[in-house]
Amino acid sequence: MERQPVRPLSIGGHHPVRIRERIPGRALSPRGVVARLLWAFSSSNRRPSYVDYLAARNGEADLTPESFEELCRDTPPNPGFSYREHLFRPQLRDREGKLYQVIRISQGRIDLLREDGTTGTTTREELDLCFSPAEEPPA
Repeated sequence: MERQPVRPLSIGGHHPVRIRERIPGRALSPRGVVARLLWAFSSSNRRPSYVDYLAARNGEADLTPESFEELCRDTPPNPGFSYREHLFRPQLRDREGKLYQVIRISQGRIDLLREDGTTGTTTREELDLCFSPAEEPPA
């Protein structure tokens, strides 16, 4: 077993995929919101303000301006994502041959998971135009 490559566990041809999910702002602590703001502003020359914090919190003033400034000094930037494992079961294939799984269907929207863990959405019309069943060989 020494120096053997480690492969992800596959169950019936399916394999686990790591999905990155954005934590909703309302679920973040004040420190988490400040960290997300610092991350969002990190590519600009601008620093987040207390007004930005209030906008991110939908006007809820759960920090004073002084506490906000202190958190800005002491908190590292963080986008506020979580990760989870999902057993990928391919259902669809795009024109480039990449595999997808439908993970949620709601009114007017279909959420997809690509084999590399990328998530996205499509409509029924786009689904019928751009995807074929995964059992078919790629074109």
